[in-house]
Amino acid sequence: MESVRVSNGAALNAEYHLERMNRSRRELFGARGDIDPLSSLAIPEEYRAGIVKCRLLYRAELEAVEFHHYRVRPAGSVRLVYDDTVDYTYKYEDRAALDRLFGMRGECDEIIIVRRGVLTDASSANIVLDDGSRLITPDTPLLRGTMRARLLDRGIIAEGRITPDDLRSFARVHFINAFADIGDRTAEIDRIVMG
Repeated sequence: MESVRVSNGAALNAEYHLERMNRSRRELFGARGDIDPLSSLAIPEEYRAGIVKCRLLYRAELEAVEFHHYRVRPAGSVRLVYDDTVDYTYKYEDRAALDRLFGMRGECDEIIIVRRGVLTDASSANIVLDDGSRLITPDTPLLRGTMRARLLDRGIIAEGRITPDDLRSFARVHFINAFADIGDRTAEIDRIVMG
């Protein structure tokens, strides 16, 4: 499955989504050749304005395209949750493991998953730590997101190994995904519950 941000009728970061989708098709399903469903995307009238989530469901071939209005979840408070076995290398439709961890957030809005002693991702976003002069994303993400890839390619963020103890060196954490850039969804470090 691939989730693409459609803004006022235009698919954003299409090249990153297509690269990840086609790589997954090859690695998981043995597909040959690339497909590009975004170049001829037929967007229903009710989804042509505002921010919309376009879900591309596929195996070896494209199986379905769905559209949903997108709503940003708050991220004001965050809980670290620990799981050394969680794996989300590919963007699956089945998010049961991530949903289970998100259910451990208590009163917090969001989680950051710690695996094998290092920070990985949030429940549905990559993270970027901000100390006012550097923007660092963990080099151990569960999923290599499309916004993360674009920001790395442009030199806006850098990768680094980040442990829970390193958090005190930063001022805030940004939650980035296809629908949120740096600054769109942020929590202050002092709003992180350590466990």
